[in-house]
Amino acid sequence: MFEDPIGALLPFGQHKGFALAVMCELLGGALSGGRVQDHHPRPSPMINNMLSIVFAPDKLCPRDELARQVERLAAWLKASPPATADGHVQLPGEPERATARDRDTHGIPLPGPTRATLVATADKVGVAAAVEPLLAGIGAAAR
Repeated sequence: MFEDPIGALLPFGQHKGFALAVMCELLGGALSGGRVQDHHPRPSPMINNMLSIVFAPDKLCPRDELARQVERLAAWLKASPPATADGHVQLPGEPERATARDRDTHGIPLPGPTRATLVATADKVGVAAAVEPLLAGIGAAAR
């Protein structure tokens, strides 16, 4: 992406993904007061504008009605057939919450060399006694 010829990642979703990327460029670039990427920038392709859109749901519909509709949509989506026979439909945030629960229970998986480097560095700067209990039992091998 950053070597000649400099390019970009293709948008997902074919024409709809392209349209979404164009709208994001207009919202995050032009509407934010920044600028759109309308030429090949040299030396850096990085233009970092941001637009935040904040909704006050209570001003649009009653909170309990919104909650009911969210629950109904979630139930309908989760009842969809999964993409694979052994899979299941997950809503946004569910994989991340499952990972957080797993890491709360089992710790953050670390490859053995990473764990060894952390221990060696802690020893070198004189804090191994404080770090070792944190690393005990986790990361002996990548999971």
